[in-house]
Amino acid sequence: PLPDGILARLGSNRFRHGSPVYAMEFSNDDQRLYTGSNDGTLRCSAFPSGKILWSVTMPNVAVNGFEAVVAIAISADDNLLAVSAMNDTTVLYDARTGKELKRMGDKRDRSSWLGFSSDGKSLFAMTTTQATSVREYDLATGETISKQDIQDCFDEAANMRNIHFAIGRMQD
Repeated sequence: PLPDGILARLGSNRFRHGSPVYAMEFSNDDQRLYTGSNDGTLRCSAFPSGKILWSVTMPNVAVNGFEAVVAIAISADDNLLAVSAMNDTTVLYDARTGKELKRMGDKRDRSSWLGFSSDGKSLFAMTTTQATSVREYDLATGETISKQDIQDCFDEAANMRNIHFAIGRMQD
């Protein structure tokens, strides 16, 4: 809390990683903020206090010296957190504890965008490492359900930081 007569505090340590934050996502109940940084650290902080609830370093991120967490998505029920780092697969975490649940895709399939299906059974990922595609992963198994290549947009897609889709079933 701020002392009486103080309107704002500038430069607090709340939500700081010590490395640039590349990705962030609020829980659907606005009680937690998930942040991912350039050093591969993934954090869950209480909002608005900034108290760190848990923190993990993404596995296998220290490849070629670049570790940035580039995409984060939270499931509609606030129980699952999908995260992709620059040099890793997409990892599914328990959003409340930070425990790793499973990995999806392979190291060539780094995702620059992630989103859960409305029914909570699939995860959609836009991958831009080898070629641009949108993949649908089965959350129960972690296996790819479908993949749709996007032609002639690798250069543009590789530079995208903010992209949103209306999520529905993909059809071949």
